[in-house]
Amino acid sequence: VEVISESNSLLSSDVVLGSVQYPIQKVPKEWTKAPVWLQLHSKAYPRCKARVLVAFELVPAEKAEDDTYPFYDDIRPSTKEGNIRLFLVGVRLFKPITQPFVTVCFGRDVENTAEPLWSQESSAPRTGEGGNWNFLEEFTVSVSLPKRMQHHSFLEVKIQDRTQGIGGESNVDVGMAYITLNPLLPWLDSRERAESLETFRLQMLEEVLIEDAENARRSADGGLAARTGGGSFDEDATKKKEMLAAERSRKMAIPYNDPDMANLKIEEVDDYVSFKVAPRPQASRLSREGTSRDERGKAPGKSLSGMPGPVARASPGAGEETEKKGDPVAEKKEGGAQAAPPVAPSAHQREALAASPEEETYGFTPEQLNFVLADLEEDDAEEMTRDEVPYELEADFTVDDLPYLRTPIFRPTDAGVPETVGYLKYVCRVFQSTDEDEGAEMDAVCKSLIETYNSTRDLVVRAYVLAARGLVPPSGASDIQTYVWIQDSENAATLPGGLSYNIRDTGYTKKQGFKPEFNRCYTLACSLPENSIVQIAVMNMGRLTDECIGRTYLDVEDRFFNKKVEQMVIEESTPIELRTLKNEGSTVSHGSLRGFFEIMRADYAQLHPPYTLASAEPDEYQLRVVIWRVKAVPLDDNSSISLFVRTIYQLEDSSEIVKDTDTHYNSTDGTAVYNWRMVFDVLIPAQIPVLKLQIWNYALLSSTEPIGEANFDLTADFFRARKRQQHYRVPRMWVRCSHPAHKGKLRGTIEIEASILPREEAEYTPVGNGRDEPNRDPFLPAVTTNRTYIDWQQIGETVGAASSAIMSGLKWTGVWMTVAGIIALVIFVMFLLK
Repeated sequence: VEVISESNSLLSSDVVLGSVQYPIQKVPKEWTKAPVWLQLHSKAYPRCKARVLVAFELVPAEKAEDDTYPFYDDIRPSTKEGNIRLFLVGVRLFKPITQPFVTVCFGRDVENTAEPLWSQESSAPRTGEGGNWNFLEEFTVSVSLPKRMQHHSFLEVKIQDRTQGIGGESNVDVGMAYITLNPLLPWLDSRERAESLETFRLQMLEEVLIEDAENARRSADGGLAARTGGGSFDEDATKKKEMLAAERSRKMAIPYNDPDMANLKIEEVDDYVSFKVAPRPQASRLSREGTSRDERGKAPGKSLSGMPGPVARASPGAGEETEKKGDPVAEKKEGGAQAAPPVAPSAHQREALAASPEEETYGFTPEQLNFVLADLEEDDAEEMTRDEVPYELEADFTVDDLPYLRTPIFRPTDAGVPETVGYLKYVCRVFQSTDEDEGAEMDAVCKSLIETYNSTRDLVVRAYVLAARGLVPPSGASDIQTYVWIQDSENAATLPGGLSYNIRDTGYTKKQGFKPEFNRCYTLACSLPENSIVQIAVMNMGRLTDECIGRTYLDVEDRFFNKKVEQMVIEESTPIELRTLKNEGSTVSHGSLRGFFEIMRADYAQLHPPYTLASAEPDEYQLRVVIWRVKAVPLDDNSSISLFVRTIYQLEDSSEIVKDTDTHYNSTDGTAVYNWRMVFDVLIPAQIPVLKLQIWNYALLSSTEPIGEANFDLTADFFRARKRQQHYRVPRMWVRCSHPAHKGKLRGTIEIEASILPREEAEYTPVGNGRDEPNRDPFLPAVTTNRTYIDWQQIGETVGAASSAIMSGLKWTGVWMTVAGIIALVIFVMFLLK
């Protein structure tokens, strides 16, 4: 089946827009089920998601002629009469227009498909400016609507702008929008409405990019085979895809635009538990479940799980490469998946655990539980970070969260994929009769919206811009100097009270490459609908002109009307989100922006000042790492092995600090002892807060080679050390090592301990490298065994054993010779006596 665009010119030919193949073996003699939508495939437009509704029958020729098998009875969809009421709230565009108007259309004339069956043009907008305009106008039409859910029924909405030019007034097309009516048909049940909502949802450019990245990630993980380019149809596979489409498209497991996460497999969120030590179960009361927190550590007033419970502390592991275990076993989350790492018990807590090992916690002893039991102190609670979602928060909004519906206003790209240029907001209902009682609910909703818009003039938007990741400048520049430009209006004037609609923060530029840290809070004045869309752009400061690396659009109007978001603001639990940075005319991501955003009334903002974010300027700290020992190193068919540990820390300028322990020679069981300290001068925040640990095989005659390695993630530890501004300890733990040539196999574990402290405190209490003086905090005992390549002690023992064996052999020879001599003498005397 081919869908063709017919050419109206003699100079051009018809164009095949897409095609699909349907196997003859699956065509029945009589099509008794509903028609199906088949995906069209196109070489010219490979990203286009067009479909065609079809039904096939394979009838014997002789029976087809006498009408024994009449063709599919619903080839022209059977219909029901319905009344459509559309209340047009307004348009929210990313670019300003001057005199917008909207034309609403329904159906197409069969004889002339360019003409709609019904159309109506809106009047001038009531309020608005820039790209945000409110019409607050109602459209009503009585039409015939399909009885079955498979047949698509919709309203076409065309947004245009009247402009004045040399030739007079002209209308410029801004974009198109479709309002699908199938989910609103009263004769469909709830399942059919939900299914038709997903079936006829227009797939935008952003979703196509996410799907491509997700398929690439799954293919790399080996979870799914790559999609083929053929046009064959698998009906069973299509049904499975449709059943999972809604959940898969609503929330992604990994942000496609974050290079830090691109090579990671993000597991499902687990519920971690930390117990409080108590002599009896009933004496210990559960504290509040791990709650989200902002950057300064102020606790919100809401538990995300909705039930009381202890704060998450124990982590089940970190994937293939790195697993950190405490003493006895304290696990530390690895892989940058935004999980809260475990908090080490304080010294007095560890002593208490050691002194009373038989104390039970909820019926379990510490030995029965596979992690360290720790009391939840107030200081631990302050270290909870705000929840993060690896996507834009709008992905979690449902149709029930807002008093109106919204659909994207789009324009097609050169690749044939619709790109969002704004949003159309509306209220729509379909009624089977003209009974006024049926429309009472819609009248109340529309009246409430009008009153809300008239009363919400003084609002405040707070945008906490934390960082940007994976920036891709359109110019391809590598040495970039970035700053943030945020606006909800072109008006750059400062209002009484210090608020503004437009902030171009050129005074705060960051020369941190493609991963700048901002940690800035921007406060904007806002009125609805004039300032409904907030534009946040990451700019590259140039010598002559500044370049826009990418921008994201935030619909604060949806957040204002969303009761769930309002509750998050009240409870101080708005999550950090990852927003895609895009550029006009580009079909790829230009990076991502990390931050959280709030909208509130002006009087509420006066009573609740903005959060104080940590400075993005790095501070000087000292990282002290102690390598205690290694174990479980495979000998690889050798009788013994000589081992040393190497640590690598990468600095901001891409240079590396490499430090080695001394060598433990001739280990016969894969264990080694070091008691070795390494000191690094670091900056926090760091662009790459990772310490690489490697186990090396030392060879005197052949080349030295690594046996295994692990990446020790210090992100959370650096954050806590900087927040406390004092000595911070990372507890003693075992780190598992792996090797890409030995996948799935343990290549040794390293027992390490670390501490992080400000540079001033480090200079006041210095320590030595290795086991040099000052040897303290902790004291490292000297190691004398296995410290020479030739083990003279072993050689001496071997020689001594051999000498003893020789002497022992000589002694027994003398005894036997004496016995033999005595026997010979006796025989000789007897011979003489004869």
